[in-house]
Amino acid sequence: MTTTVNESSPPDDEPITPPGPTKTLRPGAAVKMLARRVHFLAGLAIAPFLVLLCLSGLAYAFTPQITDLLYGDQLYVEAENGPAHSLAEQVQTALTIHPEGTLSAVIPPSGPDSTTQVVLSEPGLGGGGFSAEART
Repeated sequence: MTTTVNESSPPDDEPITPPGPTKTLRPGAAVKMLARRVHFLAGLAIAPFLVLLCLSGLAYAFTPQITDLLYGDQLYVEAENGPAHSLAEQVQTALTIHPEGTLSAVIPPSGPDSTTQVVLSEPGLGGGGFSAEART
């Protein structure tokens, strides 16, 4: 086996530098890079909470439409089936059906195709008075 000496190799006392341009950081650049990294990671940590807030906000914004979709058969009527009942009679009927409840509010119909909403509070359900609803 023969060994050849390459004349173009640097001597042992000179440091070997990698090929290509060398980067020198300006003062404060490391802090700026750290701030960018922390900002990015904080954004990744906070993003799921923002998505949850957006979805719950959408549900809150579309509550009337969702309520109409779920309870449309109880909130609206197509045709009058007989004589209209007075509010007092409707409240009394709701209290007869739910004797444990106390009257909290009466929401009269907004139009001829709407129903009266009698809102009752029931002990033990909690809430601010709009715990149980009896629609008549």
